[in-house]
Amino acid sequence: MIESNQPSSSAGRLRLRTRFAAAVAVFALSLFVILATGRQRGDFRIDEAHKLSESYYLRLAERGDFSNADWFRSRVERANPPFGKYLFGLAIRAAGLELPHDLAVAEQVNNGQRYPPSWAIPAYKEMLVPVRLLTAVLSAATAAAIFLIGCSAGGWTAGLVATILFGTSFMAQAFAATAVFDPLLTFSVLLTLLALIGLPKASWPSASWHMVLAGALAGVAAQVRVTGLIALAGIIAVAMVDALCRGRLRRAVVLSCLAGIACLLVATALNPYYWSNPSPSAVPPSFRATQALPARILDRYRLQFADLSFLLEREESAQTPLRGIEKPRFVAEYLFGDWSGVMMFFGLALAVAIPAATRRFDRQAAIVVTWSVVILIVLTAWLPLPYPRYVLVALPPAALTAGYGWSILLRNISEHLRPNRRSTAAVSPAPPR
Repeated sequence: MIESNQPSSSAGRLRLRTRFAAAVAVFALSLFVILATGRQRGDFRIDEAHKLSESYYLRLAERGDFSNADWFRSRVERANPPFGKYLFGLAIRAAGLELPHDLAVAEQVNNGQRYPPSWAIPAYKEMLVPVRLLTAVLSAATAAAIFLIGCSAGGWTAGLVATILFGTSFMAQAFAATAVFDPLLTFSVLLTLLALIGLPKASWPSASWHMVLAGALAGVAAQVRVTGLIALAGIIAVAMVDALCRGRLRRAVVLSCLAGIACLLVATALNPYYWSNPSPSAVPPSFRATQALPARILDRYRLQFADLSFLLEREESAQTPLRGIEKPRFVAEYLFGDWSGVMMFFGLALAVAIPAATRRFDRQAAIVVTWSVVILIVLTAWLPLPYPRYVLVALPPAALTAGYGWSILLRNISEHLRPNRRSTAAVSPAPPR
């Protein structure tokens, strides 16, 4: 049985205001904890120097230099979308610092070198501060979004449990203030689910806007990293669940198409690589043929995926790739490898087992759980290499599903205890006077 809990409009508005106020408090507390633990301090980590160097692309965008050969020369830069590069550049600009003037550092650290060259270290250490602060803010915003979504699925208990499980995970703590794109990707993918809150009770025009917004956010996620397209799989799954609840398959197809179109348009607009026309003399031969739009865009997408395949093959030749059962084992190791992970694992089991046993499904909870499970499955099926930070995007879906699982367990326990209290009160003798 699928249930839909729709409070009165005044009570609903009050509940929303209270939840938003609580989400602001979650954001502030999360940011305070991240900064208090000193995660924003320390030496260069993993790919930070490379990501700082890529903020150079904001310089090109600021001056409208979309035909510059640097959009096309490097296979690595062609394969990596630019939205994170823009955002890191804005953080550097906001701190009053100068952006990189070229990709010299990116070219030198591209092969796994952690430190920038000696001549760049002073400037890059300055840039590291605002960009790490940005990723700390994004991590805190992710916690706040998890709280809001969890509350929509299973009330305050689900929101609080999901937020605690996320915030105490060693994965979240490890990347909470690290100058890489993974916290941004995680937040961007999660925003697509936040855009779908309220879809079960939305009318057709309102549902269309929900899906367009979610699709546009998926386009942003795809321009942080191409793997952000997993968000689109979650959106389509939500549309199908909504259709199942309403008995309208055509509605799901139309809404999915709207989300897909919005995703494609936003992703294409954000990345000049897809549509700009460079000088033929300065770029690789594959980019020298001038094609009219939209054929040029389609060809650039094809070339980008060819670059990604080449880079993946190169990485797989340098280290052992993940195959078969190794993929879920690796994801489980990093998602469920500490005490909060163990709680997440059991919460996930509860979120599946209890509704299946009781045959009671809240429509909003079904949306959240479906999106989360699809993200977890698609990410696990795709994961080609044993890179722990690639698993970070799966942490909010796992925390949300687990938070819902624990909340419905507590709700069922409360419902079973409540009649016992009433019956005990009924048979108790009257107190002496």
